[in-house]
Amino acid sequence: MEILKTERLSLRWLRPTPADSDFVLALLNDPDWLRHIGPRGVHTAADAAAFIRDRLMPAYGDTGHGFWALCRTGETRPVGLCGLVRRPGQPHPDIGYALLPAGRGQGLAREGAAATLRYAREVLGLREVWGLTALNNAVSGRVLTDIGLQDAGRWRSASLGTSRLYRWRAEGPVPAPAAAVRAVVERFIHAADQVGDTPPAWPSLPQLCLPTAVFHDLPAWAPPPQLRRQAGVAPPPPVIDLATGLPQGFAPPQPARASDLHGYIAPQAQALWDGRLTRCRTQVKALQIDVRDRVASAWLRSERTGWLDGQAFRHGGTRLLQLLQTDAGWKIAAVTRLEDAPARPRPRA
Repeated sequence: MEILKTERLSLRWLRPTPADSDFVLALLNDPDWLRHIGPRGVHTAADAAAFIRDRLMPAYGDTGHGFWALCRTGETRPVGLCGLVRRPGQPHPDIGYALLPAGRGQGLAREGAAATLRYAREVLGLREVWGLTALNNAVSGRVLTDIGLQDAGRWRSASLGTSRLYRWRAEGPVPAPAAAVRAVVERFIHAADQVGDTPPAWPSLPQLCLPTAVFHDLPAWAPPPQLRRQAGVAPPPPVIDLATGLPQGFAPPQPARASDLHGYIAPQAQALWDGRLTRCRTQVKALQIDVRDRVASAWLRSERTGWLDGQAFRHGGTRLLQLLQTDAGWKIAAVTRLEDAPARPRPRA
């Protein structure tokens, strides 16, 4: 899964393939890695495949980010790693990177790290990002300051010991609750959009959702009047029953299909991965948000267009979202998707 692109680079998920395993084996035994980061007990291609599968890949599904393969544009073999990692006991994720000798001295680390910081800010919506280096690694420190992080002194953690801390913080006040909820909802609803060469943001969804988030799909049906726009005015967003994923007091003609976050993502992410889903765009027609203390509800009408399996499509629907405010910001707790019923042909006069 491709995450982002720059002028010279493509960043993607790592997988335990022979090519990616050979790359990780070489990187983790490179003298610079061993000097600045330390040994990881990876001595064979099988060890490298297990490291990718057990240490790197879980973060993609748990946090929506992680260490990604850093590849030159048009190539599949990585020249390095770059990405965001959230370490135990650390309040904010940090930017990490490491390159094989063939990728050094060309500004690729700076280019990949700058793109990662933009992704953290614009796609993940993070307001603070760290960078941690060994105390004597001035080269990595210059990369971090060049892309906008500031030297914040020393930081000690159980996993890394004492490191040099670099920090970026968003400017301005923290958004008001309604604005923060709107930003999360809009990132969620546009996650499948394909704008130019920018990869869709499906991989970021775990960052926007609680690990226990519940997703319900309802069969196409005409929603009751209480959920429809009347006289051009959006109704107040209904409260979602977290046990059923449905608006309280409403019962559709057929039961909803329930899934967790990965079950919700998988079908469309696979279609994007296979190239079956292309030119996808989502337009929000109406959005209403209601915030009550640390709980928020959002009601929205949207229309999605694109091409699936070579056929153009256009369909609309209603989304009902429930969000909870956590120490890490607003997170989606439940989503109910109600697709519009197919339009019936009008009878002839």
